[in-house]
Amino acid sequence: MALGLLEILFIALVVIALIAQRFLYKNNSPSLKGVFIWNVVLTFLISYLAFTSLPENYHIQRSLAVLWSIVAIIATIIKFSFPKLLVVSKLVLSIALLGSLIHLLF
Repeated sequence: MALGLLEILFIALVVIALIAQRFLYKNNSPSLKGVFIWNVVLTFLISYLAFTSLPENYHIQRSLAVLWSIVAIIATIIKFSFPKLLVVSKLVLSIALLGSLIHLLF
């Protein structure tokens, strides 16, 4: 029963991540800043789930889970510090979100 709920959670996270990425690259989005921050929060959530799902002696894998959150923070810094590099910050955030999702699932 519990594993079925976990599978539903993982499928929901994948669907939410795909929808979030779709809205991130939509050109005429009314609140691009809100969508960007929502993607960052989703990356933090998925990275946290990946971090807490691993045993304590898996140091490298746990560090990699934290690294995805750091990459999302770097994307946020790029977006708000250098407005001309908006596309770069979106790409870096996409890498962080998809990397953390792949890390969680595999």
